[in-house]
Amino acid sequence: MHYNRMQLRALMVYAKILTDVAGRGTGKSTGVIAPRMANCCIQMPYSNNGLLSKTYKQTKTRTLPAIKVGWTILGFKEGIHYVIGKKADKKLRFDMPQEAPDDWEHVIHWFTGAIISMSSQDRKNDSNGLNLQSLHGDEAKLLDKEDLDESIMPTLRGMIQYEDKIEYRMQTWTTDMPTTPEAQWILKSEENCDPDAVQLIEQLQLLIQERRISMNLSTSETYRIHLAKDIARYQRQIHTLRSDLFHYMEATSFDNIDMLGKEYIETQRRLLPDFVFETSILNRRPKGLEKGDRFYHKLSQANFYTDFNYTYLDKFPAELPDDKDKSVADLDCNPDQPLDIVIDWGKINSLLVGQEDKESSRYNILKEFYALREDDEIIHNLIDKFSDYYSLHTARTIYVYYDRNGNTSVANSKETYAELVQRLLYDKGWHPRLMSFDENPGHRDKYEFLNIALSGNERRLPKVRINEENCPNLLIAMYNTPIKISSGELQKDKSSERSRVIPQQQATHITDCFDILYFSKFRDNMEEMSGHIGLIGMKQ
Repeated sequence: MHYNRMQLRALMVYAKILTDVAGRGTGKSTGVIAPRMANCCIQMPYSNNGLLSKTYKQTKTRTLPAIKVGWTILGFKEGIHYVIGKKADKKLRFDMPQEAPDDWEHVIHWFTGAIISMSSQDRKNDSNGLNLQSLHGDEAKLLDKEDLDESIMPTLRGMIQYEDKIEYRMQTWTTDMPTTPEAQWILKSEENCDPDAVQLIEQLQLLIQERRISMNLSTSETYRIHLAKDIARYQRQIHTLRSDLFHYMEATSFDNIDMLGKEYIETQRRLLPDFVFETSILNRRPKGLEKGDRFYHKLSQANFYTDFNYTYLDKFPAELPDDKDKSVADLDCNPDQPLDIVIDWGKINSLLVGQEDKESSRYNILKEFYALREDDEIIHNLIDKFSDYYSLHTARTIYVYYDRNGNTSVANSKETYAELVQRLLYDKGWHPRLMSFDENPGHRDKYEFLNIALSGNERRLPKVRINEENCPNLLIAMYNTPIKISSGELQKDKSSERSRVIPQQQATHITDCFDILYFSKFRDNMEEMSGHIGLIGMKQ
């Protein structure tokens, strides 16, 4: 059994409330959430404990597999000590929880009679009626803080018979470094930490270990009894300190260097852009943009959503196989309606998929794809990714939007980039229609028009909604696209496209896809709007 420095510190302090912001490869789910949840199920038999995620798909694809590894390290085996998505068979002789659920589909049943209810914020009824004794969440930076406070936290009621346990109403929140304004509440939670109490627990733990070593070496029974009393006294002091302790901690990937190895860090340094390396490996806090400095200044959490088809996903009780990750799992995607795609060519090839929902007066950005570098094979790979994901989509008509760069000829070919994409899609069974957008509007017009659209207050425009689970890079890029003033004119600052610090999939390339797609779809609204709201130089 091996735990790295970050995991050891979290388990040694073992605070009632833990927020752990740690870099890539540090084992947050495996070595922090897994043992804390296991302790809750053992120390509070017959209890109900919560595992929370932004989406249930996240639980199945990322969080639960890592937690199961952590339980295996501790010696707990699936089918012997716990079962997932069902009540244990009678032959296992598991105890039953004090409050048994009506439906066991999203429940982990432990041999102690404790259960873990797997809930997510995209399934609004998951938390209804729950009476939780502990709550644990991975990838906390993705959580909706308002919904967490209003809908989830009230379920953490606790039962009085467990109130002397540290696990009673325990909370665990793990994540990598937040990079968007919506997730800054995690970093602000550091203000609740009591570093003096944390340090005192660490010192008492050191004294306990020293006493245990002395007990093993001593031959005097009297002295051993004396040492045992010291240990018991220190443990009581630790228990008192832990009972209401909030522990905030940060860790870099170097905290797990023994397992990752020097070569891993060197490889990440070589492969990752500076921004990703600094936030994901070194765990450094990024410098965010103030709202007034953003090009998309009306962008807010209201523009983002998640919407999965759990009738499909629930066919896979524990984990979702990679080859089953298809568009049929996206409830926001109407399989009987054509798709819109937009491609931006350059240092990175970006692709966004959109579809209008006229009944709800929404335009949904369904999914993002990207491929680095500009050559024929990379375009092939980009179309392969798209076509594979939407292989079960019924309607085969697809509208391909692009700007004038798509009319540039491919190297050593008579085809333009748009024609190449058209041919590749046709070969895969699609019926592509090219929708060229040659007349790009000015930056000021885009700034005003798109922010009106993002505000959702203009009845002549469908509301912009972006699937945040399927478009994580678009989310980051839009939040971090600045404005600049050049020659007295307001412009989108596209310097990130030349940066070695910012990863190109999170630079402004992908925001241009959004601009082109929304403008192309709703350009007919522009002339009417320019007459009513005073847009400058707006052209149809």
